[in-house]
Amino acid sequence: QVFTRYALNSPVAWSEEVALHLFVWVVFLGAAYGIRRMEHPRLSVVARFEAHTPVLVAFQYAVVIFFVVGLIATGAAQAYSNRGVFSPNAGISQLFLYGAVPVGGVLILVEMLMRKLDSLAERDEP
Repeated sequence: QVFTRYALNSPVAWSEEVALHLFVWVVFLGAAYGIRRMEHPRLSVVARFEAHTPVLVAFQYAVVIFFVVGLIATGAAQAYSNRGVFSPNAGISQLFLYGAVPVGGVLILVEMLMRKLDSLAERDEP
């Protein structure tokens, strides 16, 4: 953007919008990937007590799942309501931008549930 504006004296108008759309997708896909690798942020105070309190771990999962289900529902509604709106320069439907929220939310939910099922299966093994 800076190079084309100042060096070529011909700015590319759509590049900033495309970068914004891709950034939003990277954020939500990265959040799901962080859940998969258990590298998501959490309070260190809570992390110290996790091994000693299974109830706390269950509460954490419940809070995250509640939040993610809300994220999916509101994100899907927002994506659907903006399906006919297009970005002015790139001409990309805003459904693509807002669609990252429910897609990322579903991936996060799947990763959380798989992580929980794996931990339950490990506990049942002798």
